[in-house]
Amino acid sequence: MSDILNPKTDPGQPMVYQIRIEGHLGQQWTDWFEGLTITLEEDGNTFLTGPVVDQPALYGLLKKVRDLGVPLLSVNLIENARSNAPHIQEHNNVEQRRIKMSVNENVEKGSRPGETSPRKAALIAGFGLLVMFFAAIFANFFVIEGLIVAGDAETTVNNIMANQVLFRFGIVSFLIVLICDVLVAWALYGFFKPANADLSMLAAWLRLVYTAIFGAAVLGLVVVLGIVSNDGLAAFEPAQLQQQVMLFLNAFDYGWTFSLVFFGIHLFVLGCLVFTSGYAPKLLGILLIVSSFGYLIDSFAKLLLLNYASYESTFMIIVAVPGLVAELSFCFWLLFKGGKNQSRAFAGSVQLIS
Repeated sequence: MSDILNPKTDPGQPMVYQIRIEGHLGQQWTDWFEGLTITLEEDGNTFLTGPVVDQPALYGLLKKVRDLGVPLLSVNLIENARSNAPHIQEHNNVEQRRIKMSVNENVEKGSRPGETSPRKAALIAGFGLLVMFFAAIFANFFVIEGLIVAGDAETTVNNIMANQVLFRFGIVSFLIVLICDVLVAWALYGFFKPANADLSMLAAWLRLVYTAIFGAAVLGLVVVLGIVSNDGLAAFEPAQLQQQVMLFLNAFDYGWTFSLVFFGIHLFVLGCLVFTSGYAPKLLGILLIVSSFGYLIDSFAKLLLLNYASYESTFMIIVAVPGLVAELSFCFWLLFKGGKNQSRAFAGSVQLIS
């Protein structure tokens, strides 16, 4: 093993390292880098200098550099906490290249969130959002809206019975949405964790809670499928069958509405995270926050207003217009821009010089 990783000094003493990265890093990142001294160079780069207790601690610091998406330029062993180590210096140039290769290998081996590059996390989240968009549009507007007639149980049951294959595809589409929601929650957590780990975790949990409640609601559609099957037809009279179908369809609708409360809060937290991250456009954060209020207003109105149906079209506009603009804009930004410029813009935290 190289001298820079295993220096020939007292193992009980921490070693002083100097990590050089591309770009100017703000002083507020001192805690993130475990108290290392941040020194800005005139050429636009930054030195992180301080004692490191052992090799795993050094790898931990370098992984944090990788998580930020900031290019690592060099790693130098300066001295032992008690004495200088001049015999180390002649190996520095060679060892800098070795340690960079070693760190990159260790970071890229697994698929754990902390080891996923910002660009890869952005692509996973963006692709998941895009798949969800088309799956949800098909399931909701072509299946649910196309087959269910409000206030007409007989027509609704007849539509479902005559289009059972389409109804099944609708259920599968909702299942795809649920799977993608879990992947998106994980990917967005990894992507925004360097900006604010607590907010990123909160946003992920809110999305997972929404997904769990919505998944329970989708089970109502599976029950409806069983009721209109041959076994269901044999067990119920026509009027009873219609009542059972409408009962579970209403349960699905209200379960979905209830879940969207958590989704609205998720969008609000995500919008705040985007706005304050420093490496995502602030406008996207504002759009997500506005769309969150649309979901919350519509969901609470549906739960509280007895005459909600009279204003349903108005509430649909309140939800659909800002939601469509915000979520699609965020999706395409993640696909085409997310993670690419993370090392070039930290809005007051990291300012890279071109």
